[in-house]
Amino acid sequence: MQFQSIKSIKSLGVQNTLDFEVDHPDHNFYAEGIVVSNSHSIATSYLTALTVWAKYKYPLYWYWACLKSIRSGSAKHSPQEAISAILQEIKYFNIELKPPHLLESDIDFTIKDNNIIFGLSHIKGLGEKTIEKLIQFKKPHPNKFEAFLSAKQAGLSIGHLSAIIKSGCLDNLAQKSRSKLVLEAQLWNLLLDKEKVAAMKLSEQFNYDLIAIVKKLRETPNDKGKMIVPDKRYSTIKKRFLNYQEIYKMNSQYEDFSNYFFEYELLGFSYSTTLKKIFERACPNLRTLEEIKSLEEKDRCSCVARVDFVKEGVARNEKKTKYVRIDLSDDVAKFAALLFNDKIDECKAANGGKLPVESDIVWVKGQKFPSGIYAQSIVKQNHKIYCRLADLKDPVENIPEK
Repeated sequence: MQFQSIKSIKSLGVQNTLDFEVDHPDHNFYAEGIVVSNSHSIATSYLTALTVWAKYKYPLYWYWACLKSIRSGSAKHSPQEAISAILQEIKYFNIELKPPHLLESDIDFTIKDNNIIFGLSHIKGLGEKTIEKLIQFKKPHPNKFEAFLSAKQAGLSIGHLSAIIKSGCLDNLAQKSRSKLVLEAQLWNLLLDKEKVAAMKLSEQFNYDLIAIVKKLRETPNDKGKMIVPDKRYSTIKKRFLNYQEIYKMNSQYEDFSNYFFEYELLGFSYSTTLKKIFERACPNLRTLEEIKSLEEKDRCSCVARVDFVKEGVARNEKKTKYVRIDLSDDVAKFAALLFNDKIDECKAANGGKLPVESDIVWVKGQKFPSGIYAQSIVKQNHKIYCRLADLKDPVENIPEK
């Protein structure tokens, strides 16, 4: 919201106004502690009925309009929460939200073959100011070096390009590793124009492996007999590159989890994998939250899910039972996990003395009840996905010469 100061005030003189009042008890409507006029409540009811009808009759266009209205910071809920809520409903109408693709996606959400395609401008970090740049970049690229050049020419920053790669828009160039493609884009961004030209000439010979190419340029002379990348220049590149490389090493250890994390952060949903698939080898017998909901009461179950909200309190009963309610969500459903008394302390002990917090990924084991999973244990996974240089504990600032 923008606030502006009053610049001037002009008198309009004396004018007639209407003070409308209905002195009748039936004109007011009272519900949920709020008093409104019947005309207002009728209008609201009419609009509610109309929108429900439109949602049922034209669900594809309804959800398309809902998605188009999502903008970061413009709604009560975050884009991730809004998209998550929509994903839980559209499956009942046989509608899919297709992931973004540089060529197949438009700038905004679009409809194709009874499905909705994610809009490029809705990738987190890319906003209305980048739309013209996206339009220039939105074209076929025969190889990743051409894509890097095109991004620079379009005015996209390395942050914008990294977000596009992490969201999966350039998977045809990623060779199964988005983390590696991001690393190479960051290295390309460190090179001078003449070094990029030299790298392009060696691209096919080294199968577009930019790291190997830069090492080769260190020992390759130019027309004047000097190395294209002399030792001092190579040291400067290396000094700035090592931090990016450290992030790559961390994230590439768990490429599928890294993809899941960035898809959710940038798009509001993950499409390439699920939490169950990622963790089922380490955590056997996992179920999705939707599968747990269909279990019989007191059935044992376990799941891996994201923490949406945590509430700690005391029940209003004679025993004053201590409880913790943790709202969970996975890829398609929401449910709650409940801890009571000693289980709360055990949970804290298993997680470094603290309860899990919002956005943590947790492994929950317990029994299914109508109100939620009565948890025997809740343990958060501790593998960190690195997003920026500031995430590194010891960023490299000075590289000693060997």
